[in-house]
Amino acid sequence: MKNRKKPQTAELIWDNNQPYSQQFNDVYFSREDGVAETEHVFIRGNNLRERWQKVDPTQTFTIVETGFGTGLNFLTTLKLWSELPAPKPQLYFLSVEKFPLNLEDLKRALSIFSDDLPHAEALIEQYPLSPCGRYELSFAAGKVTLGLIFDEVTVALSAQPFLADAWFLDGFAPSKNPEMWQQSLFNLMARHSAPNATLATFTAAGNVRRGLTEAGFKMSRIKGFGRKRDMLVGRVDESVQTNYFPSSILPWQHPSPEKFNPTRDNRKTAIIVGGGLSGVCTALSLVKAGFSVTILEAKPSILSEASGQNQLALYAKLPTQPNREAHFIIQGMRYSASFFNYWQRMLPHSDFWHPCGLLQIAWNQKEQERFERIKSSYCLDSTPFISVDQNQASQLSGLKLEHGGLWVPSSGWLSPSKLAQAISTLTHLNIITNSRVTRVSRNDKEKKWEVDTSSGHYEAESLVMCTANGSDTFFEQSHIPTKPLHGQISKVAADLVEPPKIVLCGEGYVCPPTGGYVHFGATYALNRQNDGLSQQDNDMNATSIERWLPNWLDCEKNQSRIIAASSGRRCTTPDYHPITGFAPDTRQFIEAFSKLRQDAKACADIHGPYLENCYIHIGLGSKGMLCAPMGAQLIAALASGRPSPIDATVYSMLNPARFIVRKLQRKQL
Repeated sequence: MKNRKKPQTAELIWDNNQPYSQQFNDVYFSREDGVAETEHVFIRGNNLRERWQKVDPTQTFTIVETGFGTGLNFLTTLKLWSELPAPKPQLYFLSVEKFPLNLEDLKRALSIFSDDLPHAEALIEQYPLSPCGRYELSFAAGKVTLGLIFDEVTVALSAQPFLADAWFLDGFAPSKNPEMWQQSLFNLMARHSAPNATLATFTAAGNVRRGLTEAGFKMSRIKGFGRKRDMLVGRVDESVQTNYFPSSILPWQHPSPEKFNPTRDNRKTAIIVGGGLSGVCTALSLVKAGFSVTILEAKPSILSEASGQNQLALYAKLPTQPNREAHFIIQGMRYSASFFNYWQRMLPHSDFWHPCGLLQIAWNQKEQERFERIKSSYCLDSTPFISVDQNQASQLSGLKLEHGGLWVPSSGWLSPSKLAQAISTLTHLNIITNSRVTRVSRNDKEKKWEVDTSSGHYEAESLVMCTANGSDTFFEQSHIPTKPLHGQISKVAADLVEPPKIVLCGEGYVCPPTGGYVHFGATYALNRQNDGLSQQDNDMNATSIERWLPNWLDCEKNQSRIIAASSGRRCTTPDYHPITGFAPDTRQFIEAFSKLRQDAKACADIHGPYLENCYIHIGLGSKGMLCAPMGAQLIAALASGRPSPIDATVYSMLNPARFIVRKLQRKQL
């Protein structure tokens, strides 16, 4: 995975306070009137005003843009969407930019339009300080999402699952940016166009028109903006074979286009079985996507079991090399921070999310050597991690530390009990506790899932299983090889120690004080049967923190005052990655892919048989805070037809059918 190079940013010249690209020797927008240009070329070129008034308001309308630039096209589009009366669809605006503006340049560029773009400040507030990778920003109380990918456009879009309803084919002029205006991009656009998708672009270049026509668009010339004579508009031909999934996601990892066409389905009710962190995050993501959601939880309260700690830290250790695991962690850290920041803004009456930052301490020789390898292997500017020395670490933590480490300013800790309290006020979310599921079945005639429980009978178009270690109750064990991982947290009165201002991580972790206590831990015990609190686990936590944060706890003095706080069984998997996505139909999968027993490379063109409108999100292990939001947003995307928040690499790592395929290849099924 690439991560060694410093992120590329736009090199600008300012002319009368307007940005001019040095890389491409071209302007970002019309000197006459940038907003009017966007309205003419992209909004009227795609007939957005009229189309939004006819689109089913329960659906999401997806616009994909090549070249984010100053954000002018997005902000102008958002302004129009905001001005239109309801009913109107939710809006997802996916934009790719290879050379992003830094935050200060973005502010300066948008200051020109301060009176014309009322949402500019909201964009500036959420815009990343070091733009690199993929982000999701929320506007209009979550009804509008901006997906930002900072990469080369064809590379980025060829790894993304999505279908576009409209294309903003922007970027600098074809004569000055020929690398973008290629047939490979035009072909990719056609593959990922929803039925009746349109495109608009400012250019009328003949090679662009011919390339788009060859890809499968019906093209026309119309009057250009201002002094420009012509521009191009188009519509995808109905004969084009389109697919939500890119070719970089193998056929077995998703249903066929005939079985999965999110633009034609209209399913906006969902049942989630399991109210742990994965279930709650999935419920929030589906509610945000416009679903009415019911959570069925067997325990007396949601966010209990392994999710029921007093404090959950957003934490993960980077590998020493920028491999796919690192890619997964970096995406997860960004999404989790964005997810919890968003919901804290939306539910301000309960302070459940505390983005105080997190410090991973280089507490021994082995960790110091590992951190040095990380610093030499990565460009940390393109990650959420910052290297700090001993003095900086001590200042950040409020403690006198002996070592520096990696600082994650966007991280923090979550109070599950306060989150549970906050979401109870949400409309379109029904939480049923003390509700043990006894039967799950599919009503094919009504196209609904039916769930019988100890509290009653429930039905919905979509079903999500977030049942952790109990998932094999409803699906065959063969593709859910989970195992329980017991963990216990300890606590000590805050006035007995020097509380940290941030989350500190070493061999374990310690959080800032809450409720008069400082919590630390945690133990790891695989396949332990007894889930109760134990003095042995308390002693293990105390011994551990003495190793990596010496002289902080003073075990000899405070041993009797260390209290067992909570315990639970995490659900983990053999490869330590979650099981998230479409739920496979195990029997059909084994039958369809039986040739893998003889040839591990057979069945390359066969699409996976998956249960209709059924998803699974389990196996988060000790990475719940890292994995739950990202997986939840993936499921919401699959259920609603929005662009996926994760790329092909991470999608493949999480795919629930991966264990079926591996076992067949190893002749274990």
